Amino acid sequence: MKPNIDEQIVARYAISYGNERHRIGIDDAAADVADIVETVAAVTSGAKPLYWSEATPAGRHRFGEEQLGCRLRRVARTADVHAIRKSFQEHKFNPLYHLFERYLPVLRQLSTRPSPSDAAHLNLCVAKMRGAAIYEGIAAKLKNNRRTMEKNRRALLLDLKELRRRYSRLTVVRIDLGYTSDYICRDWVGRGAPYEEVAADRQQFIRHLVRGGFKKSLLWYAWKQESAFQKGPHTHFLIVFNGKHLRKDGAAAYLLGEHWVNE
Repeated sequence: MKPNIDEQIVARYAISYGNERHRIGIDDAAADVADIVETVAAVTSGAKPLYWSEATPAGRHRFGEEQLGCRLRRVARTADVHAIRKSFQEHKFNPLYHLFERYLPVLRQLSTRPSPSDAAHLNLCVAKMRGAAIYEGIAAKLKNNRRTMEKNRRALLLDLKELRRRYSRLTVVRIDLGYTSDYICRDWVGRGAPYEEVAADRQQFIRHLVRGGFKKSLLWYAWKQESAFQKGPHTHFLIVFNGKHLRKDGAAAYLLGEHWVNE
C-alpha cells in the first residue's frame, strides 16, 4: 500500500499570509502539490465562470478573470509536474492532483497569454474539471480520507492522555528511520526502495523494540511512513517508555538508531 500525499502532508512547506501562500521549505515539488490541491479544490467547489471577454471604451475586447482563475492559470504555468513525479515516486496522490494533471495540457496551452477568445475555452475546461470531480465522487473520497485521518488523530491523543493518567513519569523518544542518500549532480537523492522492503525493515525494527532490551520499559509506540526526493523513504517513530525504568531519552534514541543502522 503506497503512502498518501495530500494537503495535510505537504502543508508544512508553505504558510498562508492574507490570500497568498509563501514557501518556507526547500522542497519545491511538495509546495507545488500543496498549491495545486488547494487551487483545484477551490475551483471544483465553485460554479460560476472564472473567465470572460469584456468590451473596452475603445470598442475592443479584452480578457478578464476572477482571482481564482488567475491562480489556476499561474499554477498551470509554473508547476513542475516532472519534478513532482520524480520526487514522489512511492506516493499515492490526492485525486484532485490527478484531475489537474489530466487537464494540464489544455490549461497550460491557454494560460501563457490568453486572448479574449480564450476565455470561453478556459471556462469549458473548468466546467469539465468540475463535472469530472462530481462524476468521480472526489469530494466523497477526500471526506473519507479526512475521516480516517481524524480517527487516527483522536486515537493517538486518547492513547497519550491515558498514558499520562496511568504513569507518573514518561520518557518520550522521537526517531526517524531512513536510508543513506546519494550525492548526485550537486544534490542529495534518496535511495529508492520498494515499499515491501521498507515495511519488512520497519517490522524487524518493531520486533527489536518489543522483544529486545527495551521490552521491560516500553509502553507504547506509533509510526508514520513518508517518502521524499532528498530523504527517500523514511519512518517517523514516536516511542513512549516508563520513566521509572528508563530516564535517558537521548541514550535510548542513540541505541535504537545504532540498531537500525547496523542490523
